[in-house]
Amino acid sequence: MAGVLIIADGMADDSAGIDGALASLSEAHTPAIDYIRTHGSTLRCYFINSGESVGSEYAIASILKSPVRLARGPLEALGLGLRFTDNYMAARVDRVDSACAKIPWGEDILSSLRKRGVESYPLATGGTLMIKPDDMPSLGDLLDELGVARSDFRIWGEGRCVIPEIISQRRGTVVAGLSLLKGLADVAGMDFIRPEGADGTITTDYAAKGRAAVSLLEKGEELVVVHIEAPDTASHLRCRDLKVEALSLIDRNIVGPLLNYALSCSQEVEIKVMSDHPASPVTGKHINGPVDCFTFNNMTKR
Repeated sequence: MAGVLIIADGMADDSAGIDGALASLSEAHTPAIDYIRTHGSTLRCYFINSGESVGSEYAIASILKSPVRLARGPLEALGLGLRFTDNYMAARVDRVDSACAKIPWGEDILSSLRKRGVESYPLATGGTLMIKPDDMPSLGDLLDELGVARSDFRIWGEGRCVIPEIISQRRGTVVAGLSLLKGLADVAGMDFIRPEGADGTITTDYAAKGRAAVSLLEKGEELVVVHIEAPDTASHLRCRDLKVEALSLIDRNIVGPLLNYALSCSQEVEIKVMSDHPASPVTGKHINGPVDCFTFNNMTKR
């Protein structure tokens, strides 16, 4: 049997006033997801363990059944191909404006940090990854020394860097645009493909991800995981219309082609469409709550 996991990041939301509600999805044009919901099954899931922050780094680790739980910073580092030992700390350090939107760091600040031993790496989504030796002052204190106001930056996802063990038993392929997903694939023992144009942003090439996923199944891949960040990004921007549009594009360019493949395939194919966590286009924040997982098996339909 071939398995397909489609993770629409932050798909579930509370824009109807109920945590985990499917308000945005109900407004989107999603004939493929509707077919899966009608002809398959729905299971309510919760992917965040007790004590963990509500984020994709932990939720997707649960979905992938990863043996390793890491903070966002170390996973981003792995995803960028960086290999630092555990005496280094990695964190997202995003500079923000008065509306909390991410803006670039000035080269003067980055240069000053480099002189103090801090390496900085820009990310496709507009944030910044910073890595420093563990025996240095905290990143917040270093930025204080440089005169950066605490209200002008956000530090999150901090954790110790790791060099992951090589997992000999391969477990499938992740199709995504974010470096975070590359890091998650590394520690889960999975291959990773970033199709051209799949950049992990709201303007990602949805069709490229769909084509890559179908191609992997046609070549005999047993597990394909497709991740799309756009619904979560739209939620953080507090733009429900943009989230609805993203969900429609996911259905048309990713879920639809994969469902058509399953329906035309003589071999068993199981498709799961899910969110990793709810994200609110009202507050712009993640929600600590359950999500629905829609499952369709082409042999059951027959």
